[in-house]
Amino acid sequence: MEFKEFLTKQGVTEEQANKIVSGMPENKFYLTNEEKLDERYAKLKQQKEDLQNDLNAANALVDNLKKSNKSNEELQQQVEDYKTQIESLNNQRAEDRKNNAIELALKDAKARNTKAVKSLLDLDKIEVTDEGIKGLNEQLESFRESDAYLFETEKDGNNSSGKQATFVGNASGGNSPADVTQQMINAFTADLSKTN
Repeated sequence: MEFKEFLTKQGVTEEQANKIVSGMPENKFYLTNEEKLDERYAKLKQQKEDLQNDLNAANALVDNLKKSNKSNEELQQQVEDYKTQIESLNNQRAEDRKNNAIELALKDAKARNTKAVKSLLDLDKIEVTDEGIKGLNEQLESFRESDAYLFETEKDGNNSSGKQATFVGNASGGNSPADVTQQMINAFTADLSKTN
């Protein structure tokens, strides 16, 4: 249901609903279908700010060390070590971002076991960009064709646990449980009478 339609159902006139909807963007009110979008956006924004602050602090430290200690070989080595460390951290962050994006995509693709499917992926052919994940969908489609058991299907939605009921009892009309018990008692007593 559209927001305008919702307003009119609540008794707001068509003209008032149009004014409300058209005034929302200029007052920075937006609608979304996603739940808790504000929380998720705030967390991602905070993570980005933290990463940027870390990077800025590290770059400032490197620059300060370069300026104040050009003649000192030991400190120059520290500068190079810091540069290597920064590069390593940036590479690790990129790798973490890639892994998280792949795992989310595997969950969206309804993979039964994300670790198992991920281990089959050729991660070198997957690239995470601002537009999304490149090279993943092709591999997943290939797996869906060759190894469909790795993914949930619509049938699984009806019986999500994959288990079926098994009934124990006397469906054939033979001996009832009481008769079986009596037969066991008779067998034991017969064995006891033989030993006496």
